[in-house]
Amino acid sequence: MRAGRLALAALAAVGAGGLVVAASGSTSRIDGPATASAVASVVFTGAPASVITVNDVGAIDAEVVSAASALVRSTGGEVGLGRSAMLGMVRVTRGGVPVLNAPSGLRYPMSVTALPEHAVIGLMGPTVSAGLDAGRMVMGATSAGLHGIVAGDVVELIAFNGSVVSLAVSSVVSDTVVRGTEILVDLDAAGRLGMSRDTYVIGWDVDRGAFQAGYAAGPLAGRRETKVRRSWDAPDPDSTLSTARVKQLLGVPAYVVRGDGTVGIDDGWVAANLPGERLLLNESIRVRARCHHGINDALRAALAEVVAAGRAASIDVTNANRYGGCFQARFNRIAGDIGILSRHTWGMAFDTNTADNCQGCVPALDCEVVHIFRRHGFAWGGTFTRPDGMHFEWVGEPRDQLEYPSLYCPNVITAPPAPDGDDAGEVSEASVDGAGRSDELLHLPDATIWALR
Repeated sequence: MRAGRLALAALAAVGAGGLVVAASGSTSRIDGPATASAVASVVFTGAPASVITVNDVGAIDAEVVSAASALVRSTGGEVGLGRSAMLGMVRVTRGGVPVLNAPSGLRYPMSVTALPEHAVIGLMGPTVSAGLDAGRMVMGATSAGLHGIVAGDVVELIAFNGSVVSLAVSSVVSDTVVRGTEILVDLDAAGRLGMSRDTYVIGWDVDRGAFQAGYAAGPLAGRRETKVRRSWDAPDPDSTLSTARVKQLLGVPAYVVRGDGTVGIDDGWVAANLPGERLLLNESIRVRARCHHGINDALRAALAEVVAAGRAASIDVTNANRYGGCFQARFNRIAGDIGILSRHTWGMAFDTNTADNCQGCVPALDCEVVHIFRRHGFAWGGTFTRPDGMHFEWVGEPRDQLEYPSLYCPNVITAPPAPDGDDAGEVSEASVDGAGRSDELLHLPDATIWALR
């Protein structure tokens, strides 16, 4: 039986007037109503290879939930509704003794995913599910390591109503098991945290061919701001990094939500990771930007190649210096109401040509510039579910040779195909973080990216 498939363990009887066949082969008639001697249960036989997620830009539409759920079930798959949010972590205790405190008045951003019990069992197994209830959570290994958290610790999070909610860490598991999330909770804990909004549909054990055919013929295919991700999709050159991976590469900025709803960042983190002012990035393209130290070399190299390719005029310097750049501590423009910080908060996203590339508009940017930025380790927002053509986001690896059917600025593939052999089937670190293809590792929509991707 495939992972996550609901199965009846036993039936005591069949419908009225039915026959029960005994082991000896004899039959007896039952005239009463059908009853079951065991409740249907989820059977887990390993991580399912065929997984899909469906989300909208912003709050998910009820029609999308209905259509996606029906499509998954029509293929023989199982389905659940997930919730994503970003919450602030203020303290971690071990045996009642604090082992981590956020700076006074600040909090650390944590990407949180909530799933119903049957979805956790079907996707991750009963061991993970057994560690979830109203007072317990499971953590991904990368985030736990970054924050020094171990099983048995108690994590204090700021709920959406401002209260402090304490959750015990039942276990720390591989990121691949929890599919990339930092914190996994069940719906009871989500209720305590104020995570009341369903944000995506997740389906598993789908028949791929049937799903593809049903999707092409159904209402989801015609929705511009509905994103369908499949575990068998080709790598997307403009996929972005998970929160845990961003923290691992660029650090963890503690933040505060001010009384007026704006965001402030820990001065110590800013001083350690950002220049004190906007820097001139190129003598020929005189863009000045305040970007994370970890991305400045890649950004300079991209601009230098833009100059060398004769495309300098494609960058609107005046616009970039007035309205663009990198660092701006704020919430995501689409999903700030569920606590999601913009990637500009890390100083890892660069905006330019904003006047011609409003969010949701058809991108108006030189595709050769896009290809150059991808080559130097940037994803481009022009192919986001809601296009954001002004936006380049650092991902730390070349993306210009990933063949993908992008609506705007598809890559021009020049590199030879990957060789066959022992290494051909290995999953790269980028794959684990959601950037590459892995049939068994489709990640849950990360709280920082589900709104757009």
